[in-house]
Amino acid sequence: MTNCKYILVKNEYIDGENTRVSYGIAAIENCDGVISVLMSVSDISSDFCAVENLVNVCNAKELDLIHIEDVINDFFATVWLN
Repeated sequence: MTNCKYILVKNEYIDGENTRVSYGIAAIENCDGVISVLMSVSDISSDFCAVENLVNVCNAKELDLIHIEDVINDFFATVWLN
């Protein structure tokens, strides 16, 4: 089991004069004061609150990194069904 924490990541995409903001999730690990990014998935949603909730649930459940891909896929399925 990897002891990690999940954080929200903000991405800005610029295409000429147009800017689009999207949010993703990253897993980080703090080992003796050195913070490492274990993985990052960008552009999950433009809905800040939805991604923030996803991050909070992952942290509250102490989600093991091995399951994050399934959780993100479930997130997409839930969003698309609503």
